[in-house]
Amino acid sequence: MLPALLDQTNVSAFVWGDSVYSDFFFDEFLKAPRFQSRIHEKGTRNCPLSDEAMVRNTLRSKIHARAEYVFAQMETIVKG
Repeated sequence: MLPALLDQTNVSAFVWGDSVYSDFFFDEFLKAPRFQSRIHEKGTRNCPLSDEAMVRNTLRSKIHARAEYVFAQMETIVKG
């Protein structure tokens, strides 16, 4: 599904997403020179995130939250 969502004519190369999209398939697809992954990193039970990864996720969350707020407002207006 991800390849269908990524538009080659988009002016931004950043791909944003939650950690659910951080599996091997998406990582390999996003290694193409056109795209830059901004997908949240995910830790596991025996391999927690490093401090640097937690900082990166925090920065990504701030931007993600602002974008989600805009889309939620648009949906509220449409459903009015």
